[in-house]
Amino acid sequence: MKRLFRGILVIVLCISVVGVSWTVKRFVNSFFSVKGHTVQFHGSFSEKQKNKIARYLSEAIAQQESLQSVESILRKKFPSIKTMKLLQAGNRKICVFISSIQPRLLINTDLVFAQQFVFKKDIFDAQVIGQLERVDFMDIQFLVQSDNDQEQQECIGVLPEQFVSTMESIPHDLFDSHRVLCQDKTRWWLQDRQQGKFLILFNGEQIPGKKYLCACNQIKKALHEQGEFSKKVAQEWVADIRFDDQIILFAKAGGR
Repeated sequence: MKRLFRGILVIVLCISVVGVSWTVKRFVNSFFSVKGHTVQFHGSFSEKQKNKIARYLSEAIAQQESLQSVESILRKKFPSIKTMKLLQAGNRKICVFISSIQPRLLINTDLVFAQQFVFKKDIFDAQVIGQLERVDFMDIQFLVQSDNDQEQQECIGVLPEQFVSTMESIPHDLFDSHRVLCQDKTRWWLQDRQQGKFLILFNGEQIPGKKYLCACNQIKKALHEQGEFSKKVAQEWVADIRFDDQIILFAKAGGR
């Protein structure tokens, strides 16, 4: 009977140890430990970015006199931080809660648009980046440089307000049927995904709605029936809808 009791006790202890180990593992996965302090991340940061922020946080805590100054320094260094809370526990350890801003669109192949900022894409999680719709900019030289450009390297610039408004207004279903390209503030292009030789040219201040898209589809259908897309001549057909209540159709040499 005693042996049986010892056996039951051993099993109970083993189960308890496994349960504690599993709980500790979950806790470690959720938090970063920084010299006795804890940092919890929320949002779309990559693991590389989390480690970078955690290391910089450790240095800031060691050098600054107040939590307010630590927060100010980190926000300036990392514009990708959306919210940040620093709480001091009774044992003088600091608990930090940080969330990222939400990526909105992929720019070309290596940049990300979020709020008005343009970031390097490696600061965000690869799975999140893989789900973003993409806008191709033919030239990004018009990006306004950040005021704190010397203090950080993750944000390469700030989009002018007009571009921000256009980017945020493009319906997601438009990306399913068209590739979106930006040449400048007055020349935005929709390249048909089924027929790459047919494009819609529009002004960034007015996203084409159902009325214009249906009319352009009828034009594309007529061009297809006339065999225009099967010709060996390297040309594209452009439906220019930048004018009120009219569509100007013209052919141009391939490439913009």
